[in-house]
Amino acid sequence: MFRFENINILFFLLAIPLLYVGYYLYLKNFKSRLKKYGNPQLIRQLAPQFSTSRPFFKFTTLMLVLFLLIIALARPQFGSKLKDIKREGIELVIALDVSNSMMAEDIAPNRLARAKQAINTLVTKMNDDK
Repeated sequence: MFRFENINILFFLLAIPLLYVGYYLYLKNFKSRLKKYGNPQLIRQLAPQFSTSRPFFKFTTLMLVLFLLIIALARPQFGSKLKDIKREGIELVIALDVSNSMMAEDIAPNRLARAKQAINTLVTKMNDDK
């Protein structure tokens, strides 16, 4: 089962397309301002290290990081769901004497073996008990 703990955080994903629109408008404005300074080919010769694709790649990487951050804040969860179950039963503690006196063979095979058999029978009959 897959679910998000904070599903309301996912509404912030709607901001990513809006940021792309804002970035597009910024680039459009930047190109028009660049044309005011002079011929784009001349500017390209004066600043050969200037790249038009690098800022877009950087912005796209930033948007990917923002996307993953929003998903992480929404706390995705995999697995089963825990439920509280009320059970009725008893909790049993068994104390067993293991001294040498339990090795007496007045009960076949001996007292210790007979006690172990009785405890084993009791434990197998217990279903929801501890």
